[in-house]
Amino acid sequence: MVRLTAALISAIHDGADLATITSLIVPHRDLDQLMGLDMCERLTRLDLSDNRISSLEGITFCTKLTWLSVAGNQLTSLKGVESFTKLTVLNASKNEITSITEVAGLTELRALILNDNEISSVCRLDRLVNLNTVVLSRNPIRNFGNFASKLMSLKKLSMSHCQVQVIGSALKRCATIEELRLAHNQLSSLPQELERNGRLTILDLGTNYFKSWSDLQVLGTLHSLVNLNLRGNPICSQDGYEDEVRKRLPQLQVLDGDTLLEGPRRKKSKSVQKSRDDNGAREQEMDSDKFVEASPLESKKTSLKEKIGQKGSSDDSKTRSFLEMISLPTAQTEEKHAVEEPVGIKIGRDGKVKKKKEDSGVVSVVDTTKGRHFLNKPKKIDDLLSRLQPNIEIGTGGPSTWDDESAPVTPGLVSSAPVFATPPNPRSIPSASVLPDQPVVNVEQKPYNRWALKKKT
Repeated sequence: MVRLTAALISAIHDGADLATITSLIVPHRDLDQLMGLDMCERLTRLDLSDNRISSLEGITFCTKLTWLSVAGNQLTSLKGVESFTKLTVLNASKNEITSITEVAGLTELRALILNDNEISSVCRLDRLVNLNTVVLSRNPIRNFGNFASKLMSLKKLSMSHCQVQVIGSALKRCATIEELRLAHNQLSSLPQELERNGRLTILDLGTNYFKSWSDLQVLGTLHSLVNLNLRGNPICSQDGYEDEVRKRLPQLQVLDGDTLLEGPRRKKSKSVQKSRDDNGAREQEMDSDKFVEASPLESKKTSLKEKIGQKGSSDDSKTRSFLEMISLPTAQTEEKHAVEEPVGIKIGRDGKVKKKKEDSGVVSVVDTTKGRHFLNKPKKIDDLLSRLQPNIEIGTGGPSTWDDESAPVTPGLVSSAPVFATPPNPRSIPSASVLPDQPVVNVEQKPYNRWALKKKT
């Protein structure tokens, strides 16, 4: 047994004075008795949902309440709620209430939520002139009755999952109603009086017994209707169902939960599929054109382009690096020059015909120290690439090759460089990239003699 006491209310509000509290939210606390609320004189909002309350007698002193929720409790009646004359919202859903006569005098009430109860009939609510929302879904209501005959401000009425069989003239005076939900009932026809509800925008009639268009003849008079649900009725299986709905309600935007397009949905899908097939056939024709045999003139042009290498070199140069481009076979370069610059004919002084010499590719190296020119052997491309490779400096975090005998010797360095146990200072050893272009001199090292050193001393 859990009681709502004054001490608990004060603790929830950090010791505040109960007379100053205006809102109390205590759901999911297994409360079964209400005590101490008589001291909350200014309380206007009270949430007691999802508890085990079976009576409202403990809150009868809260006469200033404007918002009350007792959903998900064990109430069998609303006795005591009649004293809340300022109440605007009442939520008593998911209880075991069988009668709602206690709410007939709540003239300020605007929203009445009573779904999932045991209400079998609804009393007249003529005095609730400000009521705009009524939710009575999932109640065993068979007769619609005349409870809404004088609800001039009613905009939303939900009575889905009930047992309603006939609507009659119960809504003929509800000229302001905009949303009507009557799904999962036993309706077989709509009354002609429904044409007076010209402001209806949402109408849910799903899962009922409508078989022919004569049962729904009044739909053509609802010119503000934009959302209609007839799913689950026998009429939906008729041929041309969607076309008939469009004919009767051209302004409709949503049918059976699906947004209506400009054209019929089935025909639209076929046209889309046809356009997709045409596009696929067109793409297939374009692919087949790739395998058509070229003409002799085009084949000659293609072979000439392949020899010159214009197309291939321009495409590859965008993706290849500088090192890859200079390492290409020289035969391709020679062939390119042979095509662009053919060997010419030269007539000498003696009148004989001489051919123009081709470039042999030999590199001439000038030695400034000796003051004469000499020809070296053609340098290989591997040597050129090795010179372009970045030198690894000791002490920068990269791998060291000073103590690796199998490592290749960097061109320009003495081959007999000493092996260090620890990396030397990089400043004391010149890098290969900064050595002067001078002949390399091998310095002869004298052997070490300790006896000669001792003799001097």
